[in-house]
Amino acid sequence: MNTRAATLLTCLGLLASSSGLASAQASRPTETAKGRTVVVIVGVQDYQDPKIEDLSLAEDDAQALHAFFAKDPRSRTSAERVHLLVGKQATRASVLKAIREHLAGEALGARDTAILYFAGRGISTASGGYLALSDTRVADLKASGIAWSELQALWRQVRAGRRLFL
Repeated sequence: MNTRAATLLTCLGLLASSSGLASAQASRPTETAKGRTVVVIVGVQDYQDPKIEDLSLAEDDAQALHAFFAKDPRSRTSAERVHLLVGKQATRASVLKAIREHLAGEALGARDTAILYFAGRGISTASGGYLALSDTRVADLKASGIAWSELQALWRQVRAGRRLFL
C-alpha cells in the first residue's frame, strides 16, 4: 500500500472512531437507525486518449478506499453497498449508471449517506469543467467526459440526507 493510501485510511479510521462509527466489539452495523451508507468509488489512472496524461496512484487510492468501506470493521456500510469502478471499467456510461442506480437509487432516506469518491483527472475548459474517465476524449469532452453541470444535476437526484463528494 502506498503512503497516500495509508494516510487516507488512517484519516478514515480516525473519523470513524471520533464520530462513534467504531464499536467496542468491532461489529459492522449495516442497517441502523442512523441510516445506510452507499458508496461509489471511481479510480482512473490510464486514459485511452494520449492527450490526457496518465496518473500513477489513482487506482491504488480507489482500491484502498474500497477496502476500508467494504471490509474494515469501522466502516458503517456493507460490501454490497460499496461499488468500485477502476481502470477500463470507469467509463462515462458506467460511472453515470453507478450514480443513478446506487447513489440515487439506494440512498433514499434523510438519514442515509451517499458518498462519491473520484480519483482521476479533471479537465477545465472555457465552457466548464469535466471529470475525465478512461474513455474520455479531449476532442469530444461533451460526449465523453462528465461535465460538472451534469454531475450537479445528477447529485440533486440523490435524496440522501448526507451527500459527500470527494
